[in-house]
Amino acid sequence: MAYRCRRILYAVGRPIVLAAGIVALLVAMLGCRDRFGEAPLAGADVVLIVVDTLRADHLGFHGYTQPTSPFLDRLAAESAVFTDVLAPSSYTRESIAALFSGHWPSCIGAIGWNASPRKAPFTLAERLGASGYATAMLTLTTMLSDPGFARGFERIEHLTAQWGVSRAGPELTRRALEVFGEPRTRPLFLYLHYLDPHGPYDPPTGDARTLCSCVQYCPRSLPRHPSALAGTRGCGVRLARPSIS
Repeated sequence: MAYRCRRILYAVGRPIVLAAGIVALLVAMLGCRDRFGEAPLAGADVVLIVVDTLRADHLGFHGYTQPTSPFLDRLAAESAVFTDVLAPSSYTRESIAALFSGHWPSCIGAIGWNASPRKAPFTLAERLGASGYATAMLTLTTMLSDPGFARGFERIEHLTAQWGVSRAGPELTRRALEVFGEPRTRPLFLYLHYLDPHGPYDPPTGDARTLCSCVQYCPRSLPRHPSALAGTRGCGVRLARPSIS
């Protein structure tokens, strides 16, 4: 029976990452065939996006009633969406080690605060690089500086050296589009790691007003500046907003 390879959108809990087995799945997609021959995704670019601490149950395509994710909702409507997906850990390093290696953290010694895929037999970037891909990692987190996470990546850019950069997502997107648009002769594997929803959470003023008007109260983890709180209810926490460096 003929089939098509489609865009795949995963949504899990904290952080939004894919469970062990993603390596095999993505590599299989690259050689996906139907009975009429090679599928369009053979040799296609692969962009893997992680949004750290973004809650699946607060996304529209997962049934959340507030307008938190209009773009993702549109993307989900034309993609294959897997909803029964669990992160292997609540720690970023353990989860990303599993994401990169396709192994449970306990199977490769990636346990604890300093976990990394250093002992993994291979990583996704190494496999794709060996298959002729250019490989690049762009991040907004300080959690992936261990050399184990760099395995297989030809280019690595950590766009901030400061923890908790809540509004830097557009900068990462701008840089990703630049990298993606560069002239090249090989397909690209691009890994992007966003941190915007992570605490201390400081959304743009308009979004803060919208969210605060939609709920009974805003959690104390939602820092705002006085000017952003005008006309809202339930928001009264003031924390300094970090800037990208």
